[in-house]
Formats: sequence, C-alpha cells, structure tokens
Amino acid sequence: MTKFEAMSHMLIKKISNQESEVKHLDIFSVERPLPIHLFTYLEYLQDELECSDAVFALAYLYIEKLLQKYPKFVINASNLLRLTFTSVVSAFKFTEDKIISYNDIAKLGHLDVKELSVLERVFLSSLEYELWDEEIRQNYEDLLISWNNFSMYSDIEYDEDLEDIGNLSTSTTVSLDELTNFSELSAFFTDI
Repeated sequence: MTKFEAMSHMLIKKISNQESEVKHLDIFSVERPLPIHLFTYLEYLQDELECSDAVFALAYLYIEKLLQKYPKFVINASNLLRLTFTSVVSAFKFTEDKIISYNDIAKLGHLDVKELSVLERVFLSSLEYELWDEEIRQNYEDLLISWNNFSMYSDIEYDEDLEDIGNLSTSTTVSLDELTNFSELSAFFTDI
C-alpha cells in the first residue's frame, strides 16, 4: 500500500453524509464534487508538484488539526477535495524549496488565483497559522514512520473504501489522465 492509499483511507474514514456546522469553512464545499477518487487526486498532485512525502504527511496532519479545533466541522464529499488541495498547497509551501507560480498552483486545483487565495486564508486562519508545533512534529514523525512501514495498513480493504467515497459523490470516476483536462473539469471546482 502506498502513502496515497494510506492517506486516502485515513481521510475517507472521516467522511460523513452530514452537513458541517462550521459556516466559515463552508467555503471548501462545492455543489458538484469532482468525480475522482482521493487516491487518484493525491497521485495527480504529487506528479504535478513533484514534492516529497512530507507534504502529504503535513497536509493530513493539518486536516486533523482543523478537525480538532472545530469538532463540528464535517468532512463530506462536497468539501473533501478542495480541503485536501488547500492543505496540500499549504504544506507544500511550508516544506518545499521550489518556486512555482501561484497561477500554476491554482490551475492544479482547477481554481482561479483569487479563489485559491481565499481558501488558503480561511484554512490558515482556521489553524491560527500554526503550521509547526510540538504536537505536529511528533505526529509527523509517527506518520512518516507508519507510511514507510505500511504494516499498520496491511489489513485495510481499500477497494471497499474507494467504493464508499464513490457512492458519496458520484458513480462516475475520472482517471489521472482525464484530470489534466482543465476545460472539462473546471466546473466541478466552482460554485454554480
């Protein structure tokens, strides 16, 4: 099992069919979620950003921290991908020493620059701009070790988890190759 399968599984387990009660975080929700499995989306982001495992470990921990700060916030099919993308972008900027234009990053998420900027501001302010502290450091080390060992995920029936998330959003999925076609899929990331 790869780190993307592990992260996908961990996030999918947090998905609910309920609506979130934290209104300022509704900005991550879209009316029609992108019909792609989280695993494929994470692979796409890593391929395009060419980033380390550290980015995805921190992105996951940022989402965990957000859920701790806002227990009434619910991850659901309508906010999963935009929340994940914003978390990955925040972790990428924090950890990677690469120069990529903001416009190019926004295109990866099928967003315009202004929308990405707003998502980042809401995300970071919700975390109180705390991107590294002792708790994150310890959890980060533990998560990287577990992802390298994969032993704690050996009993996961991943195909069933993918089916579950597929049923939450749509029965049609998009491949990694299709995801790069911005013109057809950009509607899924914008509110109608």
